[in-house]
Amino acid sequence: MDLKLGIKVKLKRLERGLTQDTLATRVGFTRSYISLIENNRKIPSIAALYKISNVLNVSFDDFFGTDNQNIPSSITRNLFQVDLCNHYALGYGYKVLFCDKMNKVMDVFMIKISSASKTAVLSHGGQEFLFILYGILKLYHGEQEHILERGDSIYIDSSLKHQFENVGSQDVYFLSVNTNKF
Repeated sequence: MDLKLGIKVKLKRLERGLTQDTLATRVGFTRSYISLIENNRKIPSIAALYKISNVLNVSFDDFFGTDNQNIPSSITRNLFQVDLCNHYALGYGYKVLFCDKMNKVMDVFMIKISSASKTAVLSHGGQEFLFILYGILKLYHGEQEHILERGDSIYIDSSLKHQFENVGSQDVYFLSVNTNKF
């Protein structure tokens, strides 16, 4: 996990004059959960960070970006060798890609779901494009179920409840591209 993530959440909260209690209430979390995030003792889910960024009225990238975000292009190399934030309490690990690019209209994540694992039920604003890099993924989306394998892709309304399940014997890796207009 980016060790600065919790500090950045705290600084953005303080810049807006909010207490942990106020932020927690507006986001729908407990104060203790916000405290754990701010003290880098809990890795928030992607959906949780989106909720926090919306309440704080900041871009998702403000939590992960560098000081030099005005570059015209961004490259991630050796994607399968990048460290993933382990958020296995919700059933997945993730890595935010292209944090050094400012004013993006999409957020890109590399997501890993271990074999025989299922994520928590997720829901967040916007739309989402998934591309399966490796493994077999079962996607529960609203009332539908889809089996996706290597090379498959799907475009979904991410405001509908959705859940990912690894139904294969090996880890699933996929790219998730989310619109960040919430």
